[in-house]
Amino acid sequence: MIEQTNKTDKDLLYGSAEEKVENSGFRIRKLTPKECFRLMGFSDEAFERARKALNDKFYKGNDRSSSQLYKQAGNSIVTDVLFYIFYELYQAMPYLFDDLKVSSYFSGIGAFEIALDRLFDMIQNGDNTVVSAKSGGEKQ
Repeated sequence: MIEQTNKTDKDLLYGSAEEKVENSGFRIRKLTPKECFRLMGFSDEAFERARKALNDKFYKGNDRSSSQLYKQAGNSIVTDVLFYIFYELYQAMPYLFDDLKVSSYFSGIGAFEIALDRLFDMIQNGDNTVVSAKSGGEKQ
């Protein structure tokens, strides 16, 4: 008699992820919202401001859920990636950044502002040494 299971053909051949984790002796830990913000390039202060604003606006001061913080981090762009995009644009067409004024009705959690601030700090300090992927990790 054939036993019916919910396993797919792939699970039967290779084993499910749950079985592999159980048999490996490793424990999987979920990232915290703060760790997700850090991975996206945001400071701990930016995380605390987002958490406080969310709690004050939606939860009346009670910290109830982290799901919105996970969504905010996941829907953002990595600030370092954005900085390097801006940097390459600045290297190719510096005139685009003359008298640049940024305004937005919806800023998200501020990735564009953080990346632009970092670029303008670099320009104002005259420090154009940036590690680039094109240079193989060497400063340009």
